[in-house]
Amino acid sequence: MFENSDEYDSEIGQVLKLAVQLHESGDFQAAEQMYQRVLQQQPQNADALQLLGLIALQQNQPISAIRLISRAIDARPDVPFFHRHLGDAYAAVHNFKNASDSYRRALQIDPDSAETHFSLAKLLAEQTHFDEAETHYRAAIELRPDFAEANNNLGVVLKHLGQFDASVACYERALAINADDAATHLHLASIRLAQGEFEIGWREYEWRWKTHDFNPRGFAQPLWNGSDLFGMTILVHAEQGLGDTLHFARYLKFVKERGGTVVFECQKPLVRLFNDVAGIDWLVPQGDALRPFDVHVPLLSLPRIFNTTLSTVPADVPYITADPTLIAQWDKQLEQHAGFRVGICWQGSPEWARDRFRSFPLSFLLPLAAIPGVTLVSLQKGHGVDQLDTANETDRIVNLGAHLDEQSGPFMDTAAVMMNLDLVITCDSAIVHLAGALGVSVWLAAESSADWRWLRDRDDNPWYPTLRIFRQQTFGDWSNVFHNMKRALRDMVDQKPADQHRSNEATLLIPVSVGELLDKISILEIKRQRIQDRSKLANVERELNLLEEIRTKEVAESLPLSRLTDKLRNANEQLWEIEDQIRLREAAKDFGEEFIELARSVYRTNDKRASLKRQINELLGSTVVEEKSYADYE
Repeated sequence: MFENSDEYDSEIGQVLKLAVQLHESGDFQAAEQMYQRVLQQQPQNADALQLLGLIALQQNQPISAIRLISRAIDARPDVPFFHRHLGDAYAAVHNFKNASDSYRRALQIDPDSAETHFSLAKLLAEQTHFDEAETHYRAAIELRPDFAEANNNLGVVLKHLGQFDASVACYERALAINADDAATHLHLASIRLAQGEFEIGWREYEWRWKTHDFNPRGFAQPLWNGSDLFGMTILVHAEQGLGDTLHFARYLKFVKERGGTVVFECQKPLVRLFNDVAGIDWLVPQGDALRPFDVHVPLLSLPRIFNTTLSTVPADVPYITADPTLIAQWDKQLEQHAGFRVGICWQGSPEWARDRFRSFPLSFLLPLAAIPGVTLVSLQKGHGVDQLDTANETDRIVNLGAHLDEQSGPFMDTAAVMMNLDLVITCDSAIVHLAGALGVSVWLAAESSADWRWLRDRDDNPWYPTLRIFRQQTFGDWSNVFHNMKRALRDMVDQKPADQHRSNEATLLIPVSVGELLDKISILEIKRQRIQDRSKLANVERELNLLEEIRTKEVAESLPLSRLTDKLRNANEQLWEIEDQIRLREAAKDFGEEFIELARSVYRTNDKRASLKRQINELLGSTVVEEKSYADYE
């Protein structure tokens, strides 16, 4: 920590030694007092100044550290670690130039300092100067072969440079030096998963709970090991970001299949969206009181428990559905925007450490709107929305405004809007997971060293069948990504013109009797009550809304019509029940008298239904009248 000098009398030297001992033990306050004692007698004591600066840096006071260490350097300019510590202080305030200058000055004085090569490499990597960072990490390792952290960090740099096998070798060397380094295990997990080596990847991924970024839940109940749950309650708790929860919610139904009651604790913004996710008995927002449970499991541990391999990834989409009423509402609001609608999202949360690698400027997306027939629909919320101010009217971006998701709840409107789009294009944020879970066609603009779940060297993804990936070829270069994307989008629009696609409803309108219209409406009303699948409900709701509009415009209501309509609905409900009963008896191989009577009741009820439709047509003088001919069974 300091260099003793013959210039110091023994008393000063002893005080400094004692201060350093206190400093190293973590008693910063006592050490600081003793350093100040030295400075009272020797105001320019370089060791006391730089050690006080080091305490300031350790207590997150980098500005004070810069001032104190700079004074130490003024007094003794040729001490290499003074310059290294000054570089650390400048790095803490993101003054990268001064930090780099300080490290390089330290290396001029002492080129064989592994610690200084390491510090400079970290700084260069932070600025994404990966080639030079690699050089200095290798220098640090050559000087100190047992430098575990340098091996780990070199592995990270090589991953960014696309050298995955070399990266793995670095992690393995780091673990050979320090087998219990959780951060290195987690890095190794990430790259193994990205390579599709799931068995070792999931096992290594469990080391996340021993890193500083993850806090394991301190439950008294044991962790679930995948055993049967009959008669038990299991708590599955979400972890990490919203996208991770959207991604791995697919496993909840498999937990439920092991028996027992499933309590799922998730982030509050996802609660409404998760109301109908299969496998959940009780949904609890994070922060609310938990129901009693017997065992628990973190959500992202489920792939390991269920022995997920690259060939057994559960990819049955959609496993999240949008609200059918909201789908219908947004269908109406977006109908004025004809053409091929492309939802866009360009900015993730900047609070995530790697956001600067995954997010990109809106300007990269604007050329897509130049493709004839394409309309861009902004799905961006919060950070990044301000970039819309730079877009002009010719860019054809529909800004859904700040009200998106405000009334209905987080992601609810966004999900419904997606169901009314032809395509979603996004950065690596929760939006790609939402689109994938909904089964919506989605394109991901991915960085060169993208997250492990997007795997390597492929443009498809086993987790999301509707996903296509466009990857950077060179780290940080988005130009090629969006050049390829524009070409692919033009081909997609040419193959399926949006205007023609959206006009299909109009071209398929045909003359129909009033009785047939009201019959169809009654059937859709029954479906709306009985169907549980939200994606199917959305289609029912959309069709029902269209037919109701025609009914309102074209059919005059009256008491006789209302009575006939009620009877028609009753007939359709009877047919629904009869068909259910027939299917149940057929499944049970029960073809007795009851089955025969049910079969007879089908055509009898259908004849009653046809008679009611005719009466409606005659009541309203419909110009189109259906006719029916059948064998007489009376």
